[in-house]
Amino acid sequence: MNWNRLVTGMALVGVMAPGVAAAQQGEQVTVQLRNGTVVRGALEDLEDGTLYVRVSLHDQRRLPIGDVVMIDRTGNASVLPEAEVKAAESAAMVVLSNGGRLEGTLVDVHGGPGSGDPEKARTFILRMPDGAERRLAAGEVNRVYLGRVAAAAGTAAESPVPAGAIRVRASAGWVDTGLVVRQGQMVGFATTGTVQLSADPADTASSPGRDRTAAGAPMPTLRAGALIGRIGPNGQPFGIGNQASVPMPATGQLFLAVNDDVLADNSGAFDVVITPAATER
Repeated sequence: MNWNRLVTGMALVGVMAPGVAAAQQGEQVTVQLRNGTVVRGALEDLEDGTLYVRVSLHDQRRLPIGDVVMIDRTGNASVLPEAEVKAAESAAMVVLSNGGRLEGTLVDVHGGPGSGDPEKARTFILRMPDGAERRLAAGEVNRVYLGRVAAAAGTAAESPVPAGAIRVRASAGWVDTGLVVRQGQMVGFATTGTVQLSADPADTASSPGRDRTAAGAPMPTLRAGALIGRIGPNGQPFGIGNQASVPMPATGQLFLAVNDDVLADNSGAFDVVITPAATER
């Protein structure tokens, strides 16, 4: 166990105000996994083959690096340059902040908030094709590709995310909106887009969902493909669908998802504009 990381995490809990995400304390990244899942949060460390990403105060994700296909430091990975995606099909590489590309495999991350050496500057360590080690300061890195991302992430052919919207991919599972809500607060939802729930091209849904259910979905009695929400990483899911506004069942971070069981064969996304009503102080 990395005791330094544990102590750092305990210190964060001690100094942060209730309801403030710990992810706000560090460098924000978007991580794409091989199964299409998207994880957004603060990069903390890469150690012994595990990538540590803090999604919220009490939610630290431990991602096997073998499951990771990309780490995006500068965007939300919703639209990727087609040339980058094509190049990453043949070799692991890093896209540099100056626009250049460097072939090499990410093997370690040293320093930075949440790591075992939080006082040191964050450094990305690569293994080059000739076996040599190359160290890059975090500011030199835009994106790290560790595998083929064409099936897991958008490319330049995909429409951009509308201004003010959150993109909820059908294959991504729970997506952190970054919005903290209060119990009883009315929150507005304006949702566009269509998702496909299986390899069957006719198995599609808009935000209210299809006229069937999915037994292993987060809400097995609700229509498959419907837009759903939950408060916090372990909150009870609730239906949203095409409702214009929904009262929040609890206080905390709002997550959104598509109500389905098997995500690997899903495609498409909902674009959701969220409008929280003002709350009394």
